[in-house]
Amino acid sequence: MINGGNKRMKNDIINKANELAAMLRESDEYVTYSEARERALENETTAALVNSYNALRMQVNSNMLSGRRDDETLDSLKHITEILMMNPDAAEYLMREYAVSQLLNDVCEILGKAVDIKAFTGDF
Repeated sequence: MINGGNKRMKNDIINKANELAAMLRESDEYVTYSEARERALENETTAALVNSYNALRMQVNSNMLSGRRDDETLDSLKHITEILMMNPDAAEYLMREYAVSQLLNDVCEILGKAVDIKAFTGDF
């Protein structure tokens, strides 16, 4: 009976996670992000810059996690960020993306605290 109960509990958790995902997709944060993303990425140049921005951002994060400092990559990221912020559609997209990221971080932190997983709470 324990295994059957655990399987049911797991299914309930997965169902709740799917409900939460649906709520997130319907949230103002996500809807405005999605609209801003579509507008920003319509332009091929802006889309290419956003792709470069995301690649550089991932590289900077990877470097930070491994304890490396790469001033050239940081400078490139700063430069592309400045260019993107001059474009109203790109700037709106990045700000909306940040808002969605913050919402997701808040959810992860709540879940992490519920099960005392330090990687999700930021408490090290």
